[in-house]
Amino acid sequence: MSLLPPDFIDSVVAIGDLIRGEKPWVGSGFIYGSLEKEPESGWGPEGKRVTLWLVTNRHVSEVLKDPIIRFDSTTNGNAVQINLKKIARTSHWSSHPDPSIDVSVIQLLIEPLKEINAKFKFFEEGSSSATLGELKSLGVHEGNGGFILGFPLGLVEGPTGSVIAKKTSIARIRNAYENNSPTILVDGSVFPGNSGGPAVIHPEPIVIQGTTPIEKAFLIGIVASYLPFQDIAVSQSTNRPRVVFEENSGLCNVFTVDCIHQVIDFAKNISLN
Repeated sequence: MSLLPPDFIDSVVAIGDLIRGEKPWVGSGFIYGSLEKEPESGWGPEGKRVTLWLVTNRHVSEVLKDPIIRFDSTTNGNAVQINLKKIARTSHWSSHPDPSIDVSVIQLLIEPLKEINAKFKFFEEGSSSATLGELKSLGVHEGNGGFILGFPLGLVEGPTGSVIAKKTSIARIRNAYENNSPTILVDGSVFPGNSGGPAVIHPEPIVIQGTTPIEKAFLIGIVASYLPFQDIAVSQSTNRPRVVFEENSGLCNVFTVDCIHQVIDFAKNISLN
């Protein structure tokens, strides 16, 4: 039995730019449903009212000139892609007001996605996502396992272009609990193309005494970037640094679901003013 719900896979999209030609893919993103009293974009499961948002990194959204989004199809299994302007309610991304928080969102419309038979699900606020406070209440700590979903190295080839799941674990979260940090440190190698994808934790089938069982999978945040480490080559004759080698440490920063909520609230306030 898989620890990764299929709906999580169908919530992830590839993000590209038409000006890049045959290899347009620059990052990953996912659809998030915020609960609303009066939604503008659709209805969620069990009659819940939701507004849908495409979520990715600020550094992804800022490089896009003519963005396209790729979904799996509900009909023949082949992927479908569509220009973002045809499925977005507004023409501009909203980014977190703190420039150090690498999160952007744009509101989506449901009907254009249905018209092209796009196969899409979404992470629902509260039901399949967890804020930092909720993660603490659930007993999530270092060592809990999970996945990073997305398209590393722009691997979107093939008729379906299905998402790639990489296994991870939470490397450090206590400092986030104690200091209300916007990031969680995850043990998992990410590469260009993973940016903007979701990080999730999975249920734990085995628990040890003194820990709390995690009974379902949750979105815990959005992948930002890997943490590099540097190795410096020093000249034997001058004893001065000559070359700096930068490598992937295998650790990455994940911005919390709280940050996503903050950007969505910021976007709503802009639309009202």
